Amino acid sequence: MRPRLAIRAIRPRRAIRPRLAIRAAAGFAICAAAFLGLVRPSSGEMAALETSDLRLIYHRSTLNFLAPYAAQCFE
Repeated sequence: MRPRLAIRAIRPRRAIRPRLAIRAAAGFAICAAAFLGLVRPSSGEMAALETSDLRLIYHRSTLNFLAPYAAQCFE
């Protein structure tokens, strides 16, 4: 009796569905654009005071009272 050879049909791998890949990429692009559109610079907390000898950048909320006195020290 001869042994049988197990011959399997080689199936090609499943290809990624192109429509699904396009939808996923489009969804990612839309979410990224929406997120980046909502981001604003945080320059609202900082203030600057400029004189001929000084450019002082400070936190507006906590150091607002001290900025004029610091500027007087450099004049």
